Amino acid sequence: GAAAWYIKRHIDPMAVIQLSPPDTLFDSGIVFDTPQGRYRRTQNTSTFESLLRDYPSNDPIVRQIGDLMHDIEINIWMPKKYPESTRQPGLAGRLPHRVL
Repeated sequence: GAAAWYIKRHIDPMAVIQLSPPDTLFDSGIVFDTPQGRYRRTQNTSTFESLLRDYPSNDPIVRQIGDLMHDIEINIWMPKKYPESTRQPGLAGRLPHRVL
């Protein structure tokens, strides 16, 4: 979702995003939102925030999206900071991704 949007909108508009079945091992491309990806969720950082680390943005809306994604992906057991964070991700939020 948000990570793929950020890649296409702010990092590489020509990027091709490929969704693959769970447990797929990739041998090419830039893998993200998977355990083996450089850009992935950790115990303290959302996938979106990991992209912002290497590709920062001064846009306040992008920073707000980063806060929201942190609330959704990391803030699991605490009360949500934003009402929008209570929505469940769709199927795309559960599939591994890579940029070709």
